[in-house]
Amino acid sequence: MRNYPNHSKTVISQPSEKGQNLILIAVAMMALVGLLALVLDGGFSYATRRQAQNAADAGALAGANVLCETRNTTNAQAAALDYAVTRNGALSATVGFGPDSDDGAPKAITVTAVIPHDSFFAGIIGQDVVTTTATAEAGCWSPCASEGVLPVAWACSPPAVGEYDTETCEIEYGTVDEPGPLYVVMDQSKAAEDYYCQDPPNSGTPSGALDCDINDDGEDDLIGGGGRSWLDLNGTKPQPSDFSGWIENGFDEEIYNHLWLPGIDGVNQSIFSAAKSRVGDIVILPVFNAYTVKCQPDIDAACSHLWHDGIDDIRAYAGEAADYYHIITFALFKVTGVYKNPKCDGDCTARNYLVSLPDSEYDLPANTSTIEGYFVTGYVPGLEGKCDYDTEAYTIYLNH
Repeated sequence: MRNYPNHSKTVISQPSEKGQNLILIAVAMMALVGLLALVLDGGFSYATRRQAQNAADAGALAGANVLCETRNTTNAQAAALDYAVTRNGALSATVGFGPDSDDGAPKAITVTAVIPHDSFFAGIIGQDVVTTTATAEAGCWSPCASEGVLPVAWACSPPAVGEYDTETCEIEYGTVDEPGPLYVVMDQSKAAEDYYCQDPPNSGTPSGALDCDINDDGEDDLIGGGGRSWLDLNGTKPQPSDFSGWIENGFDEEIYNHLWLPGIDGVNQSIFSAAKSRVGDIVILPVFNAYTVKCQPDIDAACSHLWHDGIDDIRAYAGEAADYYHIITFALFKVTGVYKNPKCDGDCTARNYLVSLPDSEYDLPANTSTIEGYFVTGYVPGLEGKCDYDTEAYTIYLNH
């Protein structure tokens, strides 16, 4: 038998181009879906993140307002949760406090808001729900500057002439709802103490000290030993009408710490007529921690060394000596009564008590015009900055 050569060919199978394209399309579709998930879900997550941040911000600010005014962490937490969850749509929120101030009370609150949302396309890759969180902190700070102040300076702790008191202010405070002990501002310029209270109340000591427990309940109703002065806020020797305007409306320029202002020895009685319009108001008083007596800053070496170069500013009278007060911070004062002979507007309990005392204890003539009230804690518009000299008046700042 004759053998013939085998002419059959081996055929190598090639992948179908159609199959390859399907694979590429499937991969591309998955990539597109992933990209779409990133764009849509990412965009929605960003919007939700903003909502969560707004909720955290609102909660922190609301909580700080309560915390700064009352130091009550329970009420501050309730306010923070109300604003973060109830009013601004967070599903939940957590609240923390700290750091603490010198007296051990917290001066900052932190709120973390949580808002989950369903994903549109990310669920395809197993991410059905995206949880968004945001955190904000708000704190209480002592003010460095203020607008709308009254032209009355008060001493934290009456200092010796030319000396700085760097301690925490020795002022007794109340709140808007719970009055504190009364203070009196009179129509005199006094940087030294006017009187001291007996310590403890009703003890008769030290000798010559005033019994400040008016109702004999064992607690002082009146606080003595406060240095004070009327202030020339712009250094131009204001006319009575200008001064009255500062009393009625507050000074329309900013007063800041490390500013030396000249004092005024007595004021026109019309000032007290203007002050009657402020009964019931919470006003802002500059607080000083050092003063000079009859100093002429441009030539008097005995007082010019007190200015801190590069820090202090001074509104000085040219070629004329005056008392100057170093403003360090600001305090809130609720005016409860103003007396201008022969009438009291509001409640003049402190003035009436001082007038009733024998001259040997404290000599306040019956016709003396007075402004009285008590210091309060809290925040009011006009205060600015972050400083450390604590007078229980606060600015509130937010940190994300």
